[in-house]
Amino acid sequence: MNQLLETISSLYLSGIPDALSRLPANQTFYAGFIPYFGWEAEPEDYAEHGRTIYILNVERLSEINKQTTDANEASRLAYGWGEFIGGPELTIDSQELHESLLRWYTHQIDQDESPVLLNQIGGAIASACRKLNGTDWDNDRVTPDFVVFTACLDDEEHDVKFSDSVPGHWLKSKMNDGMFQWLANS
Repeated sequence: MNQLLETISSLYLSGIPDALSRLPANQTFYAGFIPYFGWEAEPEDYAEHGRTIYILNVERLSEINKQTTDANEASRLAYGWGEFIGGPELTIDSQELHESLLRWYTHQIDQDESPVLLNQIGGAIASACRKLNGTDWDNDRVTPDFVVFTACLDDEEHDVKFSDSVPGHWLKSKMNDGMFQWLANS
């Protein structure tokens, strides 16, 4: 299964930039969110949703910033995965990624509800995000501080955190601006 996780991470490394190249030209985007899952649904559903990148555009970020002057609260609203669900989304067009995720989630669901398995899939996605976030995005439709990240949607017993998806210097810079204090409580 380790080889499968490496394949999944590699497919995200190539699939995320490809999907982002199809961002609408009339908007600028601030962040992207890729979910991973526990045990509550069918593997096919998880594989399909795992190819989705939910994106936050600058217009929505502007609305969030009008709701509060507290940088920490604004960052929680902007980067909390719930803000992304139901908004704009892109699909990673990779049948190989779909099949790999299907294989992983079938294996995961066949096992006991072990946080180890949840951490493994979350870690594979976070690793790809962190590598991508450590490079300059070659895309004029994203902000200079654009990042992609992952979080688990189905289970609270997991160890993969937002900080696993982003470079340390990026997070430190944001924390110095008063953002992401809420991460210490999660």
